[in-house]
Amino acid sequence: MMDESPSFLRFRTIAFSCANFLSFVWVILYSVVAFLQWDLMDSSERALLAVMLIANVITVMTLLVLLLLEFRVWLDVARICSLLVAQIGTAGAFVYWRPQFRCEEKLGDQQGVCDMISFYILISSWIVPILLLSYLGGLAFRSHRRRSVQCTPTSDTEKAYPILKDDLNLPNSSRPSLLPIMTHLTTPISLASPSEAYSKARQSVNTRRSAGSAPSRHSLPLGTPTSAARLSKRSPLLDYA
Repeated sequence: MMDESPSFLRFRTIAFSCANFLSFVWVILYSVVAFLQWDLMDSSERALLAVMLIANVITVMTLLVLLLLEFRVWLDVARICSLLVAQIGTAGAFVYWRPQFRCEEKLGDQQGVCDMISFYILISSWIVPILLLSYLGGLAFRSHRRRSVQCTPTSDTEKAYPILKDDLNLPNSSRPSLLPIMTHLTTPISLASPSEAYSKARQSVNTRRSAGSAPSRHSLPLGTPTSAARLSKRSPLLDYA
């Protein structure tokens, strides 16, 4: 069984309890009427009274079983539909045969009281079917709502935090990033000004050149002959030639 909302389970319990209580009251009333008026009834009245009594007994037992068992949609729908057929059938039969029922040996006000009781029975016999129909309507609405929520592709997290999803560049994001420059930036950012950076770079280049250059001819000692003097000096081997 899937998790159900507490409000729906409370509504189910209230509907079943009210229908069960009314059916139990009808069972008591029909039993009293059958015990007191059975000999005064004709065959049609006896048959209708027996059918209504059996229908309410079945309703009481079925609703008690449904309250005790674990909730299942298909089980509730099947049982409630069966009870609706029985309850609506007996109520419709009472509506059809009510004009033929007469209170025997009643005169004046007693006949009016008897007709009023018959009218109240007619109205009250539809309360249990209305409760069962209300529960079926709530069950259908609950099933339709659950199915529509399950078919929705967007999760609850995406509904609650759509901006966070776009900012983190999660998959299936249709909006571009709010900071496009951060995605294309490849060089580090220096906090120094352009003039200071340029002077530091030029100073480092001059330092490298001065460290790697050869000594100048003016910086040589006086006693060291230069390359031009060495080339102009004749070799002693040429004198013997």
